[in-house]
Amino acid sequence: VVPSSTEWKGPLDNPTVACSIARVEDFEKCVADTSALVSKVSTVMARSDVSPTVTVKIGKPAERINSHAEATKPSLIIMGTRGLGRWKGLLLGSVSSRVARSAPCPVLLVNQNRRIDNILVAVDDTDASRNAVTWTAFLAKAVGARVTLLAVNVIVPTILPMPGDYEIVNLQTGTLANQALELCRQAVADAGIEAKEMTEAGDPTER
Repeated sequence: VVPSSTEWKGPLDNPTVACSIARVEDFEKCVADTSALVSKVSTVMARSDVSPTVTVKIGKPAERINSHAEATKPSLIIMGTRGLGRWKGLLLGSVSSRVARSAPCPVLLVNQNRRIDNILVAVDDTDASRNAVTWTAFLAKAVGARVTLLAVNVIVPTILPMPGDYEIVNLQTGTLANQALELCRQAVADAGIEAKEMTEAGDPTER
């Protein structure tokens, strides 16, 4: 996807209309960079005897990726991610995060060049976790990876009234973590795979 600009003037098929020279140069450079990337990707894919279909679109990357997925019905979207971290990624509004939130299919975000041999599945007590476990089983069987289920006991600061005062204590919702593992344990059995189980306590994202 070649990003469009909110400052763009005139139709995109004729970028010289009412545009500054600098903006036209930016656009042309972006198109040139995209063409080079398409060529590079095609070369890499050819080494694996895979012939990709290459599509180039103009617009907001996350919106264009998800709309293309809606139209073409892929089983999986794979994207590279820079791993900006919790707050920086939130402030910058990363494309990969926006795609993952709204995509019509599973999304795999890759930030390192590694083979898949160990899969961590973060679970809670929802049907969404069962779906994740079932999908993971398919992937684990295909690549021979081992699987670990992780449920996090959320620590909740709670005010306890005391005579003439109060005390703040941290309570762990351990029951929910156990329910999460129990729910996904059956999904693991149904998928015919083995999985290690773990629980931790704290902020779910950080853990």
